[in-house]
Amino acid sequence: MKAVLGVTGGVSAYKSAELARLMVRKKWQVRTIMSRSAQQFITPLTFKALTSGPVYTSLWDSGFDAGHISLSKWADFIVIAPVTANTVAKIAVGMADTLLTSFVLDFTGPVFLCPAMHTGMWEAAPTEENIKKLKKRGFIIIGPEKGSLACGDSGPGRMSEPEDIIAKITDSFKKISCK
Repeated sequence: MKAVLGVTGGVSAYKSAELARLMVRKKWQVRTIMSRSAQQFITPLTFKALTSGPVYTSLWDSGFDAGHISLSKWADFIVIAPVTANTVAKIAVGMADTLLTSFVLDFTGPVFLCPAMHTGMWEAAPTEENIKKLKKRGFIIIGPEKGSLACGDSGPGRMSEPEDIIAKITDSFKKISCK
């Protein structure tokens, strides 16, 4: 399987490194797209080392060959972990102002979103509306989980554990192949 791992900015970006490692262990080919803010938490070199695949950080990484289009033709699915409230909102309204959001807008395969944000942001009406809209469009939402958050608060907003994300992606493909 060919996967694009999208990583957006949040403390839980460190869990995405483990997710990448588990994806490779399953023999999936992985290419990574990182937002600018994700790079404040973890470096592209980490994903390059873990996946042995390219890491894209800008619409201009691939020159003028429209990298997001070639990626959307290459990939079987995308998982964005963590996905922030900001990126959820952009995807819900069809914004294409970054490589990741451009890729998602062009991609026609399964998209798994793994939210991670403060409880207040997760429970905010605009986020709830955006998640409902994305579910209606067929996006698969994994998490978030309840628990201790980076700021010390507790509640829903923790990114699901990488092992759980892999299990849910695998289960989704089993269900798709059974139809």
